[in-house]
Amino acid sequence: MFQNKFSRSFNPMSPNMYADYMDMADNKQAKRMAMSKYANQPPSGRPVPPQRPTVPDRTTPPQPEPIPLPGADKGYLQNVLNRYIGEQVRVEFLIGTSIIVDKAGTLLEVGINYIILQPPETDDLLICDLYSIKFVTVFR
Repeated sequence: MFQNKFSRSFNPMSPNMYADYMDMADNKQAKRMAMSKYANQPPSGRPVPPQRPTVPDRTTPPQPEPIPLPGADKGYLQNVLNRYIGEQVRVEFLIGTSIIVDKAGTLLEVGINYIILQPPETDDLLICDLYSIKFVTVFR
């Protein structure tokens, strides 16, 4: 026979062994609950007031700075050409390593990597590669 520390004897050979075991388990559970009641007390024995749950900081995280689009800065060709939309221009393109081709017309639009010209006396549109432009003449 086994004497347990919860003041009840436990006999593993008894016909009510399961009931005895459950009583012992209930006593352990009660002891755990009693211990958790005193878990928040400091060693001095004074009770600690319950802690308030912390509220997460609701400030907005710093926003990343927007990346300027090419042409939005003064130093880009797109920005310079945007000032002359509607003007008559002649644009010279470098094709390959040594061939220069020029196109003339009204500058209609400037994109990130293209410009649109309308040749004189036509309704056609000429879409040109911005990165092969070498010279632009603006007629006033």
